[in-house]
Amino acid sequence: MDRLKLSSGLIAFGGEKGIGKTRFALKLGNHLARAEKVLFLSYQDYSEKLITDIREMDGFISDNLEVNTSMDYYGVGSFLEIIKYVEAGDFRTVIIDDLFSFNRDQFYEFDDHGRDAAVDALLYLVTQLKIRLVFNIDIHSSHQNHTPRIRDFNWSRKIVNNCSQILALYRPAHFGITEDENGNSLEDLIEIYDLKNEENRENLIQLDSKKLNILYSRTY
Repeated sequence: MDRLKLSSGLIAFGGEKGIGKTRFALKLGNHLARAEKVLFLSYQDYSEKLITDIREMDGFISDNLEVNTSMDYYGVGSFLEIIKYVEAGDFRTVIIDDLFSFNRDQFYEFDDHGRDAAVDALLYLVTQLKIRLVFNIDIHSSHQNHTPRIRDFNWSRKIVNNCSQILALYRPAHFGITEDENGNSLEDLIEIYDLKNEENRENLIQLDSKKLNILYSRTY
C-alpha cells in the first residue's frame, strides 16, 4: 500500500458493483491507521464482520482504526453527528463505504441537483474538519474492454470537479477475462487506476486479490 499515494481532501473510489471496493477500503484504512486515526463508516454491514475481514487480510487490526456501523443515514442530523464524532476522536481520515447506502432512500432517487448537493456536502466535511474523506461509489464502465475511465464517474459532475483524487478498481476475472494474451492467469489480479491526482498523471497499480498486496505499479 505504500506505493499508493493518497492526496488530501475529497477522494472518490469507484468500481463495478460487487468487484471488491469494501475489502480494498478496509485494507486501505488499516494501512493508513499505522500513522493516523481513521474512521471507517459502513451503512451496509455490521462491525464484527468488517473487523473479521480486516484480520483475515492483514492478520491484525490497528488500534488507530475504528469501524463504525451505527451512524445515522444521510441528512443534516447525520452530518452534525459526524462532525462532532470526528472532532472528538481526532480522526484524520474518514472512509465512507458505499455512498448509495449512505442515504436511506438510495441516491438513485436524487435528481441532478440533489446528487451535486450530496457531493458538495462531503466536500464541506473535508473543509470544515480539515480531513481526508474517501468514499466508495458504484460505476459502470463505458469502455468496451471494461477498464475504468474518469468519464465513468458520471453520477455527478461534482465528483470529477470537486475530488482531489479519483481511483477505480478493476478485476479482469469479474468480466470473464481469466488469461492475458500470453496465457498467464488473471484470476487473482486486481488493478487500481489512479485517474486523477495532484500530479495530473495517471497511475496503474496491480495487486493480488487475496491479501491485496501490491505486485506492480507504473505511471503512464
